[in-house]
Amino acid sequence: LAGAVYTHPVGHEAPGDMIPRHISMLRAVCGSDFSENIVVATTHWDCIEKEKGSHLHENIHPLIFQTLVKEGAVLLKHDNGIDSAQAIVRHLIEAEPKAPLLQTELMEEGERLEDTDIG
Repeated sequence: LAGAVYTHPVGHEAPGDMIPRHISMLRAVCGSDFSENIVVATTHWDCIEKEKGSHLHENIHPLIFQTLVKEGAVLLKHDNGIDSAQAIVRHLIEAEPKAPLLQTELMEEGERLEDTDIG
């Protein structure tokens, strides 16, 4: 698998309850060794002033997603344009393909779903 894309609305400033749960689920599916193959793509740029969106993308979101970023994930902007979509795909194509943790647990280790990290 080349990678995974986690989408996040750029206007979401506070992590709240859901983002940590989403990150936890993503890490359970992918594993920490897979982080270099994860793109956190900020979306909904058409719903926010450009300056505010840029500030959040550059200053706040790296803090919200710091665990993934420290492990190698990248934070990219997706503004519904071809260039930003191609940048995301390019990053994933250039990443070394890896098996997500869930695939390894199910296929290589023969675990049942309920016995995996996500179970």
